[in-house]
Amino acid sequence: RSGTQQLGLLVDYLTQRRALPIVKVEEGAIASWNRGNPEFAVCPGDRIVAVNGVSGSAALMLQLCRDWEVVMLKVCKSLTLESLVSDLQDLMMRTRNCVSRLIQYCWHQAGKIAGALNTAMLKILENHIALTDEDLPTVVSKLLQPVSAKYCPALISQSDLYILASNLAIGKLGGPHVPTRFGRLDSHGKRARRRAAKLSDGETVALCLVFGDLLKNASGNQTKARHPWPTASPSPTASPSPKQDSTDEQASKLLSYVKKYNADHLACSANFTRAWVYIQEKDYKACLR
Repeated sequence: RSGTQQLGLLVDYLTQRRALPIVKVEEGAIASWNRGNPEFAVCPGDRIVAVNGVSGSAALMLQLCRDWEVVMLKVCKSLTLESLVSDLQDLMMRTRNCVSRLIQYCWHQAGKIAGALNTAMLKILENHIALTDEDLPTVVSKLLQPVSAKYCPALISQSDLYILASNLAIGKLGGPHVPTRFGRLDSHGKRARRRAAKLSDGETVALCLVFGDLLKNASGNQTKARHPWPTASPSPTASPSPKQDSTDEQASKLLSYVKKYNADHLACSANFTRAWVYIQEKDYKACLR
């Protein structure tokens, strides 16, 4: 640009961001560039990720744009939530086992968070839902790597990306629509300490019931999935121990909720969504700001 000419960019500035999202291109140096270089035009939805070689700080990059007469911008094209969702959906369509691994990863995370307070119920389910022996976090990380390389951290954190992808996979297999809340920061190797989620019995059963159906849908006809709910009571001739009484009580409670949810799918979906969103927040509590 020359003299007092403005760049002519309206950006969505937040101090904690590592990029400058472009909201609008007004008359100025960038508009002149666009007219002379239409194939490399800077457009709304693009993101400035470096200014004169400086990256990682939205505040510093904005200051350089204001102060320097010669400005070299590094711009990533079309980094929007809509393009991110589209790329994730395309990845799930093109990549074998992507959706099933994401669903298994969801169940893996739910079991670790909810298990501490719902051990008896989840223990019954563990023997009825077969999961892969693979290291699921590593598998999912590799599956999402092409999308992660494009959007993280310029648009979204790794933590938010995992949750968004998981929620999209749930919807793709016919599960409830789960809203995704954004704003998590990555811990960069410092693992957040997990605390057990305080779920009600109804929420726990809804969580297990929906994930049981999703896991069976994900496996398709490749495996013969067992129904994840106990269907028979112990033999009446057996002498029940106090521990057995406790297990029987939990099984009875499970079955009562299953009957309720079989008759009221909306209630099951609502409790599942409430429990799953809560677990997502607990899982990344130390990363939330």
